[in-house]
Amino acid sequence: MATFPELGIPMHLFEVPTTAAGDDVGPVTCRLGGVRERRCLELGIGDGLNLTCPACGVGNGLGSDDRIAKFCQSWGPTVSFADSIETKK
Repeated sequence: MATFPELGIPMHLFEVPTTAAGDDVGPVTCRLGGVRERRCLELGIGDGLNLTCPACGVGNGLGSDDRIAKFCQSWGPTVSFADSIETKK
């Protein structure tokens, strides 16, 4: 049974067999970056992503509950989810 690090996915707080991750959807085409055959976890309530600001490079945490863009915590431009998963309001 493979662990995430064995698959090249460093998850230091989650070094258990992939079957222990209820949100593991297996190798699929990533909806964030379009990478094919990427191991992914389903985003659910209470989850989030750390997305890098394209202008200044600072990481910004965005909650997956509402999946809406927010201003960069460091500089001010908008940091957004990929169009494929962002909620349009």
